[in-house]
Amino acid sequence: PQVLYVLTYTAMRPIDSLCELIDNAIDSFGTTGEPSKALILVDLPSKKEIIDGNAILRVRDNGPGLSIDEVEKSLKAGFSSKYRFGKLGLFGVGFNIASGKLGMVTKFITTKSSDEFAIETIIDLKRLKKQGHYKIVPKKIDKPKYLDHGTIIEISSPWGEGNQNFGFMNKLVGQGRPTILRTLGRKYATIL
Repeated sequence: PQVLYVLTYTAMRPIDSLCELIDNAIDSFGTTGEPSKALILVDLPSKKEIIDGNAILRVRDNGPGLSIDEVEKSLKAGFSSKYRFGKLGLFGVGFNIASGKLGMVTKFITTKSSDEFAIETIIDLKRLKKQGHYKIVPKKIDKPKYLDHGTIIEISSPWGEGNQNFGFMNKLVGQGRPTILRTLGRKYATIL
């Protein structure tokens, strides 16, 4: 848990943290064989939601989803099943840095079309640090009605005053949707 906490102090621009989450979603489509049906939705909280403490940043894709073994491997700090070149994201360290900088709690929900359930895992950095071990128990939940297959990442509980990451999510949202859309458009234009 201490390593995950320390990773949140790694230098990263707010837009790059969002791109890290999007990169992981894009990478999931490499295995489906149907990139034309790829869908990635990004929901950004409002400044008011951040100030009120109920902000949720969400990245959702309709990729193939992950099995329980893949979830376990994906959420380990430093793990990556990706090739050295040709993949954008880096589930593991990159995911942990990006999600940890944005907020203290990351909810990870994934399901495959062949599954009758979804897998939910919650990484709560404060709770993990307090309990002293990185033991996270995934649980089976009902599939969300809008998710037949794919993955949802929800980041909440932005850091409070006194933490180095205080205001990080707000800096991202503060860029404004038009600026964020232009930046994402430039970054992903060749992929699209």
